[in-house]
Amino acid sequence: MKKVKLLNAFLIVTLLVTTIAVFAPSVSAAPGQEISVLPATKIYSTDIPCHYNGTTFDVDLYITNVTGLGTYDFWLYYNDTLLEVTQVLIDTDPANPLTATQVAPAASDRVDTDASVPGIVKMDIVWKAGVPTYTGNGVCARITFKIIYCPPQIIADPQENNTVSCALEFDETWTKAFDGLGDPMYYDVFNDGYYEYTTEGTVPGAPVANFVFSKPVAYVGDSITCTSTSTPNGGSITAYLWAIAGPATMTSANNGAVMTFDCTGLGWVDVTLTVWDSEGMNGTTMKSIEQKELVGAFFDLTRSPTQFCGQTTTAIGEGENVSCDALSPDLNVTLFVEVKWNGKPVNHVLVAFEVIWFAYPDGEPLDVPECVLYRTGETDKDGIARIWFRVPTPCEGMMFGKWYAYASAKVQEVKQEDWMYFDVGYLVELEAVVTTGFDGQPEDTFEYCEWIGVTVYLKTISMMPKYVKLIVVVYDDCDVPIGQDISGVWLTETATYCHPVEYIIIWQDAVHVPQWFYAGEGKVYVSAFTDIPSECGVPYCPEVSTGIALEWTGWP
Repeated sequence: MKKVKLLNAFLIVTLLVTTIAVFAPSVSAAPGQEISVLPATKIYSTDIPCHYNGTTFDVDLYITNVTGLGTYDFWLYYNDTLLEVTQVLIDTDPANPLTATQVAPAASDRVDTDASVPGIVKMDIVWKAGVPTYTGNGVCARITFKIIYCPPQIIADPQENNTVSCALEFDETWTKAFDGLGDPMYYDVFNDGYYEYTTEGTVPGAPVANFVFSKPVAYVGDSITCTSTSTPNGGSITAYLWAIAGPATMTSANNGAVMTFDCTGLGWVDVTLTVWDSEGMNGTTMKSIEQKELVGAFFDLTRSPTQFCGQTTTAIGEGENVSCDALSPDLNVTLFVEVKWNGKPVNHVLVAFEVIWFAYPDGEPLDVPECVLYRTGETDKDGIARIWFRVPTPCEGMMFGKWYAYASAKVQEVKQEDWMYFDVGYLVELEAVVTTGFDGQPEDTFEYCEWIGVTVYLKTISMMPKYVKLIVVVYDDCDVPIGQDISGVWLTETATYCHPVEYIIIWQDAVHVPQWFYAGEGKVYVSAFTDIPSECGVPYCPEVSTGIALEWTGWP
């Protein structure tokens, strides 16, 4: 599975190199004269996979205290399974910054990466016509390397680092310097430089223990269910241990992801959950719930714990004037009102229901709140009245936003009422997609053999964690699909009423541009599904798209 990151990761770049060669004129040797590679970079990463269209870095050829240098031959070996030379630049005036005086080699110069002999940069450089021999200091050449292999992050021991490196090694036989008359200048070879890439191993952290109560408040005689929502921090959750303290009796085994207990008296009950993961680490949390005694009427409006695409929600709005999880279009919802007197169900009470859409998704109130329905229900032998409705499918966003449900009844000549607030909209919504290069920065143009990355902006209004299958598909200029990728993401940070959670998902290696694509204007489409369609998955929301330019620049 491709790695998808919820936040940007960073490359810290440092290549360690040392002095390479020293040149001295044939007439009067000057020990301080040298040609060397400037300190540049060592590539370092903790979690970004490296691809053959990856990071580039520069190595500079630097001359120090030379006297009468006229020309030189330069052979540099490197490991062509790790690096690729993409460019060699020559400067006619090393005293000035290279970036200000970059030129292409003249006919008398030769820059050759020698495809017949892997891993060699060859340069035969003569100062341009009209330029005298050179004396002084400066950069006279720059070689740009591209990384084509990096070690993977996941290795046998995840706590170890994984490193690849290679020498940037001068060939003593073929590295030569000459003065202005063409006479050789003597030199000595010092330590060669090197390139190194290290991927740090990952040390898993402790799991985060967490759970939710089936009710926010308990009454004596109730049965309460505790459900683990714990998350691993490396590995997976493998064991659970529950403990309770207070006026309650555990009625299920204490070593599963779900535990139930009966409320046996007044006061607070402390529930503790400890979880272990597959790495042998553990985490603990403790929560408390108050148990009350029912006196007089009890009136509570809730909604059904319905499922969205097979994902059950437990945020159903139990309690007095509380919010419940968001509702999605076309979802069938049942509203319940439970009526009790001194803890016992009350039968045949008429309950009035009202459902109203009162604000837009951004919270801006409607000029006139729109009532969706008025209904009447009657309590049954269990003291429960219910009505149902299906959430409208919106037309151009209509009906998305803030809703509430209201219920009221008269019990023993006293009006009882309860409110419940909720959002209506796409539980997961794609807001935008931007194409990116390997460094995660926005990019509009891609060439043959490159990887197309995407950054996806989405939000969720769900109060429960959601698993999302993100699917990216790329079309070329002739609407031919040239590639797709699928990656699963857990949206673990949950929303609260009126406060959605926004995510930025960086997908750096989504689709590879094949050799047979049609160059021109392409299109990138991203969809969010509960699962892939052939596995009964359905969309969370409409797809998003963006255009890209696909170019052909010849065989790499």
